[in-house]
Parts: sequence; structure tokens; C-alpha cells
Amino acid sequence: MENTAPRTHHKFEWEDLGDIKEGRGDLGEEMPVLVYRLMQYTMLDVLSREFGPERANDFFRDAGYIAGQALAKNTLNLKTDFDSFWAELQQTLQGLKIGILRMESFETLSGKITLTVGQDLDCSGLPVTNENVCNYDEGFISGILESYTGRPYEVIEVDCWANGDRVCRFEGVTKDEKPYPRNAGYAKRADGRKEAIDYMFDYLRDVFYRPNHARMDYDRITPDLTKLAKGLEFFVYCVTELRAFSKAIAKGDLNSSRPSAENELASSLKDLHATLKHLTWQTQQVAKGDYSQRVDYLGDFAVSFNTMTKQLDERYKDLKEEIKISNLKSQQLEQSNDLFEIVTKENSQWMVVVDKQTGEWLFHNYPVTNILITEDFMPQLRNWIESRLNASYVEGQDNDELELAFGGFSQYFSVMSRSVTWHEHDSVMFMLTDISADHQFIKELETAAYYDNLTGLYNREYGMRLLSDLIMNRYKFVLIFVDMDKLKYVNDKFGHLEGDRYINAVATALRGFSPSVAVCRLGGDEFMLLEQGWTEGSAAVKLEELRNQLIRHSAEGDALYEHSISYGVVDADEYNELDASQLLAIVDERMYAYKQAHKMERKI
Repeated sequence: MENTAPRTHHKFEWEDLGDIKEGRGDLGEEMPVLVYRLMQYTMLDVLSREFGPERANDFFRDAGYIAGQALAKNTLNLKTDFDSFWAELQQTLQGLKIGILRMESFETLSGKITLTVGQDLDCSGLPVTNENVCNYDEGFISGILESYTGRPYEVIEVDCWANGDRVCRFEGVTKDEKPYPRNAGYAKRADGRKEAIDYMFDYLRDVFYRPNHARMDYDRITPDLTKLAKGLEFFVYCVTELRAFSKAIAKGDLNSSRPSAENELASSLKDLHATLKHLTWQTQQVAKGDYSQRVDYLGDFAVSFNTMTKQLDERYKDLKEEIKISNLKSQQLEQSNDLFEIVTKENSQWMVVVDKQTGEWLFHNYPVTNILITEDFMPQLRNWIESRLNASYVEGQDNDELELAFGGFSQYFSVMSRSVTWHEHDSVMFMLTDISADHQFIKELETAAYYDNLTGLYNREYGMRLLSDLIMNRYKFVLIFVDMDKLKYVNDKFGHLEGDRYINAVATALRGFSPSVAVCRLGGDEFMLLEQGWTEGSAAVKLEELRNQLIRHSAEGDALYEHSISYGVVDADEYNELDASQLLAIVDERMYAYKQAHKMERKI
């Protein structure tokens, strides 16, 4: 390591940061915000006790200015256009986790800028103390802007997290147009009348734009202006009270302290506060059911409020009438329960009434043996009904389907459920209709619709639907087209019965491609295979094995003719843009090329 002589004056240079990556190889370049703020606020504490709060803030501001210039000159491109510079600055500050920078406005000619920093490193998350604390950031931002523009900048924080806002907002101007000169900027005490007036005007500016920095120093006021200064200070006191009170009201805090009695500026706001408190009480009364509340002030709001309470009153009366009618219907329903039992016992459907809370079976119109194929279905049925009660899905009327399966048997039911009151029990009535025969019929129809009669494989219709689904859902799969060799010759020479045996032999072989393959007979001597998770190369290897097995088995079995196939393979993935017909055209061409190549081999 190169040794350097100790410095007698600690003027900051970028090289003073050292090689952080080398020095912190294990810990890395980052540290928690907690550590940063520990150093920041303990340093501020020491400087405030040593030099006073204002001078301490100035120290932080000056340090931030040096840091902003150093960061800009060493990490940013200062020769690019403004938009590119601003984008790079945003990315840099967020990458260093200093904050999230946003621009609200920028005046090209004057250079005036308004910007915000979200999740600020200095203050985001601090308790609200009604002060602006980002003095370091003021200098930091001014240093960056000055480095890029070449113009001296004055940056002031106008909103702060610690002042009750959720974001830090800064306004910056070039110093020849700065609107907020600091009190500390005066080089000597204001002895003259003009200097005193300027001082009071600066004090008033601070009140509006930097309220936490505003201080009235009577040593800088000439005797003839003392009374005016005191009046101004009282005015500021009233404005400060007014500002705090209005801010609390804007946030919905109606229990904050009211401005003092002598503050006439806040008289209208006090009236508004009283109105809002009374309106809050009226709203609470409406929430309790008192719809007689009316507002005789507040203009359009009063009209809307009175219309709302009137409508609520009318709806409440309608609801009471509906409840009365509902109670009457409930009584009538209860009186009809006995009649219902008699009627349902003659019904072909199986009806079960179950208590919603306890799951107790309150009524059923048939013995279990009259409807279930086997007693073993009963536990399944009870568990199914219990699951529906626990799911609390039965509120009105629902339709469902139930399958009970045991020992190779299945029984299907269409189930309609309905909420009922049964002898004062909040219950659910389940009406079960045996649809097992319908299921069997549908299954037979599906078999006829989707399976090839000769081979038992999927047919063309099913295969094309499956291929379209794979393409639409962008699955990765291989499409295989297989054509039997010399089927026409076998049919012509040995008859169609032998041709059917040949077709079934090929179908059996193709089933052996993989356990999950979908094999479809498209018709005649054509087959289509669809499989996921395979590549074009691995599929071709497997098909060649199956072809050789067919040829070998036919030879070993002394068959009348050679069993053989030709094939083509194409794969598709999530980026595939071809439809089913286009993929089939490609794989058909590859199959034909394969068939022609083997014909040439046999000729040779």
C-alpha cells in the first residue's frame, strides 16, 4: 500500500473516499439508513450545542453543497442535454438509495425548478415536529444543479416529512433571482432604517417560505420601526396559528387546539370548524338511525345531505315493511313444514334437510338403501354435505353434481340445495336426483365421438381439437405424422380383414411411444402423435426404434408382408406462430421425404 504524508488542511477531494470495494470486500458498499442517520443527527446535535441551531444547519448545508458538486463531477455526464442529465440523476440517486427524485416544474429561461424527493435518506419516516430538516439536501441539490448549469443556485426546502408532508419538496433559483434570502446573509447589523425595513421584509418571506427559520431580531430594528415590527410579529403569530389550524382541519382533525381569541384572522375558520364538528355529530346520528337530521346551510352540500337522509328514511320504512312481510311468510312457511314432509315422501327425488350449524340430519324422505347402490357411499355423502355447509356457499339456491365412487362402482347425482327454515332451525335442503344412467349414456356418446372404432385410438376430431388446444395455450410439444407403408398393397393382395390386422399392429406399436402420448388415427393409413416434453431429435430416435421393431417382429413371425411405417416430426414451443394446418403441412412434407428416401434405399 502506498503511504501518503498526513494533510495539514482537510479539504475534501473525491479520492478521500478511498477504494470502497477493496476495503469492504465482505460487507459491501451499502449500509443501513439507521447508521447514516445516527451519524447525521448526532453530528447535528454536537454542532447545535457548539455553534447554535442556525449555524449547525449552515454547516450541513455547506457540506451538502460540496458533496453535490463532487458527486456530479465524478459520476454524472455534465455535457449532455438536460433531459438525459435529469434521467441519469434520477437513476443515480435511486441506485445509491438517496431518494426517488421527481420534477414538478422547470423554467428554461430563469432556471427556476421545483422538485420532490420521496423516501428521502435524511427524513422519511421521522416523527412530525413541524420543521424542515433537510438542510444537507438543500446544499446537495444546489451543488448538483450548479455543476451542471454553471450558474450559482439557491435551493430551499418548502415541504418536509418532518413538517407533516409525505414527501420533501424543494424550490431552486439562480442566485440573481432567488426569492428567499437568508437572514444569515447579512454581513453586518442593520443600523439604518432601510436595512431594518429590508430585514423585516426578509423576515416576512421566511415566514411564508421557511417558517422554521423565521426569527425577529429586535437588535436589527430601528426605534421608530419597533412598533411596526411588533405588529408584524403578532401578525405572523396569527398567520402561524391559522396555518396550523387549517392544516389540521384539512387532515380531518377536528379536535386540534383552536386559535386564540384575539386572532381575528382565524374567525371564519373557527366558524367552519364549529360547522364541521356539528356536521360530524349529525352524521353520527344518521349512522345510528336518526334520519330526521337536516342541514340548513352549506349550500349544495346541504341539498345533497338532506336528499340523502330523506332517501335513507324512506328506504328504512320500506325495509321495515319488507321485514314485516317476510316474518309473515316465515310463519306461513313454518306452518307448511308438516305438509311438506307428507308431499316429499311421495316424491321420486331424495330430499335431505340438514342443520347449517350442527350438520344434524333433520329430515329425509327415503331410507338410504332406497337410493344408494351400496352402503359404502353413505360416509362419502355425509362428508360431501358437511363440506358444503362448512363452505357456507348455500345462501339462496344452488345446483351441483356429486359423484360417489367405491370398489369400481360410481353413482352420480344432480343436487339442488336451498336455504330453508325447518322447525326453527336454520337449515339447508338437498334434493338429489340419480343421473347415473345419463352419465353412462354421455360416456358412450363421447366414446363414439372421440375414439376410432377399429383401433380404440383417438379419432381425427379429437386429435385436431387437442392439437388446436396445444397451439392456443402455447405449450411446447412435438407433432408426429405417421403413414403406414404399403397398406393399399396389403388390402388388394390379402383383403381388408388382413389390412385391419396390419392397422391394429401399427396402432399397438405407436402406443409404445411413451406412457403419456396421445395417438390419433386420422383415417386410413394415417396416424398423428402429440407429446409434450420431447424434442424433435429424441422423437425421431424413438420412432426409428418403433419402425425397426415392426419390421423385425413381422420378419420373425413369418408374416405375409413386411410391417413398416414412414414418419415426419416437427416441434413447437411458446413462440410458435403457425396454426394447425400449417404445422400439419410441414410434418406431412417431412414424412413424404422420409418415405421417398427409404424407397430409394430399397431400390439401391
